[in-house]
Amino acid sequence: EPLPATQGEPLSLNVSEPHRFLLFLQNPGNGEDTFVLTASIESPNHASTPEVDVTFYDPQKTLGALSTGIGSVDVELSEEIPALLPFTIRFTWTSLGGDTVAQSTSAYVQAAPSHEWDVALLNQSSIEAAPGTSVQFDFNLTNMGNAPDHLTIVPLLHIVGFGNDSVLWTADEVNTSVIPVNGST
Repeated sequence: EPLPATQGEPLSLNVSEPHRFLLFLQNPGNGEDTFVLTASIESPNHASTPEVDVTFYDPQKTLGALSTGIGSVDVELSEEIPALLPFTIRFTWTSLGGDTVAQSTSAYVQAAPSHEWDVALLNQSSIEAAPGTSVQFDFNLTNMGNAPDHLTIVPLLHIVGFGNDSVLWTADEVNTSVIPVNGST
């Protein structure tokens, strides 16, 4: 545990946030045995091995014959891991009994996309305009997230009319194209 919503699909994990995994262990032998829990990263889709911090809370368990136990670990993905690029974390319980007994399970995971933006207004935030005129606000938008993304800007107008002015002002939504990570428009 945890498990993805659909079997075979990667489990999306938020970066820079610990995620608790519960790992079940069974001693299949006919006597007491001690097992040690380890983790390894398998990343055929990445140029380098993703930086994953695994915190083991009880990495060694002693179990009687045919008994079971649970180990818990926290998995934290580095914010440098690109989103939506799956990889595997393999957890292995290995017997210290010297007879090469081991049990493994894998978690197929990916960094969840983070929708983070730096939005900078390039001209005035307040403009005086007469009815019937068009005004323009310019922005610099930078995708600070971990996946290519797009942004929709929905203007909210605050009109202070002069005298009995009741002219209706409108503003349209602005949709960007897909902007790469650290890209600007």
